[in-house]
Amino acid sequence: ARLRERVTAAEQQYRGIFENAVEGIFRTTSDGRFLLVNPAMARIYGYASPEEMKTLVTNIPEQTYANPEDRHELLRLLDRQPVVSRFESRARRKDGSEIWVSQSLRAIRDEAGGLLHYEGNLEEITERKRAEEGLRQSEKLAALSSLVAGVAHELNNPLAVILGHSTLLTQSHAPGLEERGKKILHAAERCARLVKNFLALARQHPPERQQVSLNEIVRETVELVAYGLRVDGVVLALNLASELPPLWADPHQLQQVVLNLLTNAHHALRVKPSERHITVRTWSGPGGRTIGFSVTDSGPGIPPAVRNRLFEPFFTTKPVGQGTGLGLSLCRGIVESHGGVIAVDNVPKGGALFTVELPVIEAPAVPTTAAAVDRPIPGLRILVVDDEEEVAGILVEILATDGHRTDVAANGAIALRRLGEGSPDVIFSDVRMPELDGPGLYQALKATNHPLCDRFVFITGDVISAETREFLERTQRPALAKPFMAAEVRHVLRRVLG
Repeated sequence: ARLRERVTAAEQQYRGIFENAVEGIFRTTSDGRFLLVNPAMARIYGYASPEEMKTLVTNIPEQTYANPEDRHELLRLLDRQPVVSRFESRARRKDGSEIWVSQSLRAIRDEAGGLLHYEGNLEEITERKRAEEGLRQSEKLAALSSLVAGVAHELNNPLAVILGHSTLLTQSHAPGLEERGKKILHAAERCARLVKNFLALARQHPPERQQVSLNEIVRETVELVAYGLRVDGVVLALNLASELPPLWADPHQLQQVVLNLLTNAHHALRVKPSERHITVRTWSGPGGRTIGFSVTDSGPGIPPAVRNRLFEPFFTTKPVGQGTGLGLSLCRGIVESHGGVIAVDNVPKGGALFTVELPVIEAPAVPTTAAAVDRPIPGLRILVVDDEEEVAGILVEILATDGHRTDVAANGAIALRRLGEGSPDVIFSDVRMPELDGPGLYQALKATNHPLCDRFVFITGDVISAETREFLERTQRPALAKPFMAAEVRHVLRRVLG
């Protein structure tokens, strides 16, 4: 009797563990059916009960694996070893959605070595896989940022030359030459804008609030995605309100929100063979207290069951591996940090509508001074330090047009020797150069407390580099970003001369 009681108690204990376990526990036949399934297992796969799962699943590889070959691979491993631990694969739930699972499996055999059944345990690891994918994406973005920095640096040098020469052409009075110069200038300015926008996206910015134009942010972001939309046959319409009040906001973060919403709309339209439309609209709220924007697409819309979870971290409707589920969560965080609200709804005629509304907050008061006009300041002697002859040459021409005398040095070492022959009023120096670079030249002057340290301007096509950015922030020296315009050169000269 005591033995029977102990056996009964042990069975009850085992049953309690089986029924209440957090992990899925199962036993299967060799031909792909379930013999035992605990409640956790049924719950992971989206079945109402263990009985329902055992009844409905008659082919384990086809019904519970996203790729049936994974099941065959698992069993091949089990033929070579007694236990397979933590085998990861994509699984298919009852409703057809995919998740990631990790399972351990062993074969139960009779005394003669014949297979009786398989048994094992399983846990869902979808969130972990999404987090790993997010980390991989971050690493890829870091590598991409370095690549973009290098490409932008190479592009910015010739762009600086094109912009400079086209600006000078627009000042020509020769018949037809001025008009041609304007056309070249407009094309070069568009290229320069695109490069700067890509750099702004790839660069990691510390949060910074400033007065920004929402319409301008929308236009700049649309330029980044316009080509991809056009080749996919997406018609993009802009409906931007005029005379919007400025926002006190972080422009880079807001651009990220607009880009994410446009990208999501683009992805939603890929399931539609035709009639692909995206509309971006901006508006001002009652009394000018808020302004907002919306992104509407003509896609399939958002299922009600999904809508409430769209802004959750790691939630995505895309197949595992094709999205991190962080985009909309990031958007909500940015919008709420600006005191705003983001919402989503379906359009009656089909498609999704994302709206963002932001409060209009006045910029902190700053002492006002008479605005200086960026007109030329004639009569300066300026040393230009740059190993790119064409970039140095166009800067020299811009400065000469404004009446300045210039001298050119190909690197910092040559510049130091020139300084021994006479001191200029201002130094313009590239950051990256052989032998002695711009920071090295500046530090050499700083070591001797040279007065030119206060009239030192850096030229760079590499504003994305963390090293360059940290150096400029530490020294608080102005930087002229390549490609530059004559007006920007005049502005920075006024700044260093006080």
